[in-house]
Amino acid sequence: MTVSSLSAVRVAALRSALEQAGYRLTPQRYWIAEIFEGLAQGEHLSAIDLQRHLSDRQTPLSKSTIYRSLESLCHAAWLRCITLDRKQRCYELNREGTHYHLTCLHCQAVIEFLDDRVIHLSEGIADRYGFQLLNCQLLIMGICAACR
Repeated sequence: MTVSSLSAVRVAALRSALEQAGYRLTPQRYWIAEIFEGLAQGEHLSAIDLQRHLSDRQTPLSKSTIYRSLESLCHAAWLRCITLDRKQRCYELNREGTHYHLTCLHCQAVIEFLDDRVIHLSEGIADRYGFQLLNCQLLIMGICAACR
């Protein structure tokens, strides 16, 4: 592994999350986690975007390695897989606090928002059907004010 740009605490947390999910911390998973840790809050990457970031950093990985690493980081709850449009999955760092997304179908702008009513409604629905709520995602697709 290269010199870490993640703090020792974050590396230990990453290693622990992966081990609890049955994976080990490989250089490839580290590099991907490092990229997501460096993104601004609200920034999302597709696998293709991630491949470009890795190539720019002189750490190119095959598509299959990228997809397998993304899957393991999602299973470890380090990343969240979301679909912001009908074309491709995106990934984001699984930060504390649940947020939801509005996406414009014309310009693909994405707005993140918080609203406690969504999680309360989700908990009620999960209870009604006997589910244990693990995650809740809400995507509202529409046309933003700038595109109308």
